[in-house]
Amino acid sequence: YELIISGDSKADDTKVMLKALRQQFVPNKVVVLHPTEQDSPDIDMLLES
Repeated sequence: YELIISGDSKADDTKVMLKALRQQFVPNKVVVLHPTEQDSPDIDMLLES
């Protein structure tokens, strides 16, 4: 599973979503946080592909 969470990293809804994803082990799970409050050119490049 590949999951991308895009949002303000300090916002409660983003924190709740990340916490929920961390509560259960899922083999081969990849979680990427795309913080909207800062530039993330490396993550932007991944999202385009």
